[in-house]
Amino acid sequence: MTPQAGIVSAIYETVLSIGPEFGDDGVMIIIHRRGSDRSMNRFYALAVHRDLISGWTLQREWGRVGSPGRVVIEPFPNERDAAKAGAVIEAVKRRRGYRDQENRLRQ
Repeated sequence: MTPQAGIVSAIYETVLSIGPEFGDDGVMIIIHRRGSDRSMNRFYALAVHRDLISGWTLQREWGRVGSPGRVVIEPFPNERDAAKAGAVIEAVKRRRGYRDQENRLRQ
């Protein structure tokens, strides 16, 4: 197994293991990227949802923090495939510098 495949596999297993915390409808991950000069403040959100018919969807939303961003919804036949696709995208974004949001209070 390549190192990249190991990372994707670990993220994928984490996504599946945290699913129940977000309800029966799926999971959601939000990551952020800030530039060193603070002029770049972006977000990327991934959510796996059950659709109204019989499948699952991967919803991706991205853009500047404070704006609605762009949304793409991709259909999948089952939750596992949707979560796996989301895990691959998350791994790519994390390699590009996206991180979990820091929750710090200003003093």
